[in-house]
Amino acid sequence: MAGCGDKVSRDPADFNKSLRRYGWGIAFSLALSITGLTLIGGADYRHSWRALQDVGGEYLAVAAGLVLVLWFLEVGRMRSILFLLDEHLSVNNILQINLAFSFAAAVTPAASGGPPAYAYLLYRKGIKGEKAIAAVSARTLFAICSLALLNLVIVLSFRDGIGLPKLAEQLVPFAVTFVSCGILLFLYLVLHLHLVFFWLRRFLPARVYADINARLKEFSLSFSSLLFSPHRKILFFVLALSLAYWGVFFSLSWVLARGLGSSTPWAIIVARQAVLQFLLSYVPLPGASGVAELGYATFFATAVPDAFLRTLVASWRFLTYYLNIIVGGAMFWWLNRNPY
Repeated sequence: MAGCGDKVSRDPADFNKSLRRYGWGIAFSLALSITGLTLIGGADYRHSWRALQDVGGEYLAVAAGLVLVLWFLEVGRMRSILFLLDEHLSVNNILQINLAFSFAAAVTPAASGGPPAYAYLLYRKGIKGEKAIAAVSARTLFAICSLALLNLVIVLSFRDGIGLPKLAEQLVPFAVTFVSCGILLFLYLVLHLHLVFFWLRRFLPARVYADINARLKEFSLSFSSLLFSPHRKILFFVLALSLAYWGVFFSLSWVLARGLGSSTPWAIIVARQAVLQFLLSYVPLPGASGVAELGYATFFATAVPDAFLRTLVASWRFLTYYLNIIVGGAMFWWLNRNPY
């Protein structure tokens, strides 16, 4: 039976088209970010550079080290997922794909270009199409579930002690409910494909329906084999890696804030960042640019001295977003030149 991957072109020209398309995303996100930084005073780059020099070298080194830890946590998560699908890729291959994926996600609205690019890159490295899509779906599912779980715990247990904006306190429960319903609906449809086929059959030509029917069945089998794998410990390990990823990601803010003179406890910094990140995932802009800068400044206005707020925002944004564009974009280009 032909799989979805069998119909995917391996022509490197496809990457050239993607790079041109992503170029508009880069320009748009840069414009929005500059606007956001300007609104919080970030246009004075000389002042920001002087303030950045006040961050201790050890804090900058730790922050850079945390970025590397994030990269390898992602590698561990995807290797574990592929193992559940009876597939294998080297650490080097997965690291390359993750970096390229981070670029595609960063420059497309609501990170919508990330999952298709990830599945395509896995396929180019030899993973069958349906399994590649199942692996990316599982990765996305674990990332969303772990972030939603963290937010639910924070808002229910600690919101009075972390100083969240009132609007954020009100939005998070609705956002968690929305995500939970979306995840449950996705899982239900994957496990009850006959409902999907019923509606597709009514609206699609017979030939198109037959092709989609075959692909969806292959995907459902791959995803179900992962979800109901006998290796349950690995499923919990993937969830643990997902939670660890967010813990490290949110700790970047604490390290940078400490380097700029903050005495705010780690737990409060992490909790605020978790809520902000969850809400930003609903912003339909490349990297939530503009909104991310202004939101971060609002959430962390009291975390550092006023003179260092824009430096904190700019340095956080560089490590968590623009570094993905720079390194990930270079890797995306390299994979274009060396596809196999």
